[in-house]
Amino acid sequence: MKYIIPWLTIVIMTQNLYAKVTEKKFRKQSPVTQVHLLELYSTQSCSSCPPAQEWVSKLKNSNQLWQKFVPIVFHVDYWDYLGWKDPYSQPQYSARQRQYAKEWQSSSAYTPMLVIDGQETHIK
Repeated sequence: MKYIIPWLTIVIMTQNLYAKVTEKKFRKQSPVTQVHLLELYSTQSCSSCPPAQEWVSKLKNSNQLWQKFVPIVFHVDYWDYLGWKDPYSQPQYSARQRQYAKEWQSSSAYTPMLVIDGQETHIK
């Protein structure tokens, strides 16, 4: 027992030293460019929204998808009272859009509305 502990200590230290010598440095470099978040506020109840939704759906063919931008569509629920309930609408999406309007000191939220990196962008 008297000799086992020193030998065991030497073996453990040798293994740790070997692991440090042979470990490979893993380094992942992020690109300098920013990935932009594109938020479209839309609803199935809005007659002006289909062109905007079509534009967003075409982005899936872009080679810059996920590299330069991430699109997301939020279906708001404040148009649901018109008789057609959008099955994708959620109250929290409307609340998110209203929060933007409040931050921008705007009196209204509307559809379709495009927000890029938290800034309102007008769709042309």
